[in-house]
Amino acid sequence: PEGTVEALLEDIPTLTDILLYHVVAGSVTSSDLEGMALVEMANGEDTRTIFCHSCSEESIFQKGKGNPRDEDNPEPTNYEDVWPKIIAADIEADNGYIHVVNNVILP
Repeated sequence: PEGTVEALLEDIPTLTDILLYHVVAGSVTSSDLEGMALVEMANGEDTRTIFCHSCSEESIFQKGKGNPRDEDNPEPTNYEDVWPKIIAADIEADNGYIHVVNNVILP
């Protein structure tokens, strides 16, 4: 929403927490994620890995506790509208892999 970036720039601890919620210690590939229901992030909190084999294309989602859910259906059928999706995976970096998500994972 409008003003979010500006507010986070004035709240460095929250910004740091969100950024660290996008980092994993070690080297984790998309294949590794298949065996991990929960992934511990660099800020010490867990994210949940969700595989959607019934989506229009097989997809991997990485959901944080703060990401919205449909209150009437805690396991929504249209994940793309609700949870951050990994849109590019296994990009090699010097210290591991990068997985690009299409939305912010919220702690």
